[in-house]
Amino acid sequence: MRLRRVIVLAVMMIALLVSAAIAYAAQGTGQLQRPRVVRAQVAAARASQRADRSRERRHLLADVRRSHSQVSSTLRTDFVTFRRGTAKSSAHIVQAGTVAATPESAVALPLAVLELADRPASERFGLDFNGVQRIYGSDGTLGWLIPGSSGACLTVASGGGACEDEAGLVEHGIITYTFLGDGSAEYVGMVPASNSSLTVDGPNGETAPVSVSDGVFAAPVASVKTLEVRSVSGAVESTTPQYVPAHRAAPSTDCSAGTLAQRIQRGC
Repeated sequence: MRLRRVIVLAVMMIALLVSAAIAYAAQGTGQLQRPRVVRAQVAAARASQRADRSRERRHLLADVRRSHSQVSSTLRTDFVTFRRGTAKSSAHIVQAGTVAATPESAVALPLAVLELADRPASERFGLDFNGVQRIYGSDGTLGWLIPGSSGACLTVASGGGACEDEAGLVEHGIITYTFLGDGSAEYVGMVPASNSSLTVDGPNGETAPVSVSDGVFAAPVASVKTLEVRSVSGAVESTTPQYVPAHRAAPSTDCSAGTLAQRIQRGC
């Protein structure tokens, strides 16, 4: 009797040990498979996003092709950037510290720029996406200038931008800011043809010239308190650009943390 009880207990212990081993193994397998599942989810989400962006791009390009907006004669007359139409070659070498502008086909525009065609600004300023000028410097693309029948918009590569009506353009052009790859911020803008250069008043009272090329310019935010811009009529306007941080932290590249959407944005 005692022997039988010992045997039963031994069998029960063995069964418990086997069950525990199976559960542990299953848990380990799940942990090994979890990264594969996450990668599959990320890949599927990316594919869905690409398909959505592709459809949206096709719709926006169709709208742009149907658009009959005419660029304001003021923009063509008083702003170097739009005088040459699409005749300028894009094979432009930019030296360090300078900027330039060149025509950009609507087909080549990023989706974030094309999306303006579906927003109130497009109708308000009569934007012509077939006359876009890309602004770029030695660090790459800074933004895109979109002319219109009653104003213009400047969309920057780091997101955001600004629009001005014709009266504002004639007075001081259009100025906004962008963040570069290292996190530093720069003002970027277009000024009337009466400006061969700009005068910058620094935060400590110092003054310095800023070169203007193709009617566009860029200047580090940290060095600018006010900008002296010559209007179309020749009057000097002292412009205080909107405040922005002089530096922005670099985006995270950690693929092991954050939500699924954040990991997709990081290119994980």
